[in-house]
Amino acid sequence: MKKIIMFAAAILIVSVVATISFYPSVAQSQKTTKSLTTSIPENVKTILQNSCAKCHGDNGSGMAMGVWNLNLWDTYKPAKQAKKANAICKAVTNGSMPPKSFTGAKPTATQISEICTWATSIQVQN
Repeated sequence: MKKIIMFAAAILIVSVVATISFYPSVAQSQKTTKSLTTSIPENVKTILQNSCAKCHGDNGSGMAMGVWNLNLWDTYKPAKQAKKANAICKAVTNGSMPPKSFTGAKPTATQISEICTWATSIQVQN
């Protein structure tokens, strides 16, 4: 009986040590993934500020901000950021955004490519 208890205790100790050893690496990998999806690179942020923030930023239109608010980007979860980034890429690629009536700076083909490269880079892997 003593041998069984000793064996069970040894297994428990090994399990606890293995869990403690493994957990920090899991937490670190999650932190790394999150940090990759929570910030917009400066080059893309500049494009978005110039071509989108008039409507999708502070003091923008209610409808546009309801679809996407640049100022709330860091509060979005990674999956929502990936979805929004993909939608932004699609909208600027197909020409639906900015709308034809927009009087600000419209993104160039190079800038659209930068937006889409960024959007593709943050896609959440399932």
